[in-house]
Amino acid sequence: MKLDLYPELTSLTDNDLLLIWDAETNSTKKIKASTLKTYINTSSGKELAITASGDSNGLFYWIGTSGGTTTWSSPTGKGLVITASSIGSGSVSSLVDRANSEFFTNSDTNAWVNFYLGGKSLKCNYYSIKTRSSSSGYHPRSWKLQGSNDNSNWVDLDSQVNNTTLTANSQWLSIPVANSSVAYTNFRIYMTGNNSSGFGHLVLGEVELYGTYFG
Repeated sequence: MKLDLYPELTSLTDNDLLLIWDAETNSTKKIKASTLKTYINTSSGKELAITASGDSNGLFYWIGTSGGTTTWSSPTGKGLVITASSIGSGSVSSLVDRANSEFFTNSDTNAWVNFYLGGKSLKCNYYSIKTRSSSSGYHPRSWKLQGSNDNSNWVDLDSQVNNTTLTANSQWLSIPVANSSVAYTNFRIYMTGNNSSGFGHLVLGEVELYGTYFG
């Protein structure tokens, strides 16, 4: 039957049911208007755009304020899970605490820190890292930002080789991500060479991610 033979529905309530044709299964299914609205809102994503290093526009700040609806508290208590190749000093939660603190691994080969978004995902187009606060040295020089959706297979999103920009304590560095077309649930900073003091410790004061968040 032609579509123009059906009367047009000009308004919806959340409990209205719509019929959807599934071409893959050659079948008709019903869906609530409220479910469709939720899908449209989440599929479009939230744009988290950087304005300056250390700003309040990044993903971890967004999670920490429950999407800007609450006062700040650690995002590790709101679904974010952070792990590391090892713990030399400090807590991994200090990497997102917006405080004057730091974390470092042992002197590992290819040390890393991993940020799991609790089932949510991000198309990352920018990231920021901050150096340690307590003493000089041990600044990152060669590393990768990687993304994964299974915590096993990793895709390189950015690669830095002998980047000597970081030279001072509590110094921010923000870098654009060229490979930003796919949303990932896991992100990690992965060391590929020794730090400025010639050791394998991954030493950071803060990390922040930006892009389109699907949460």
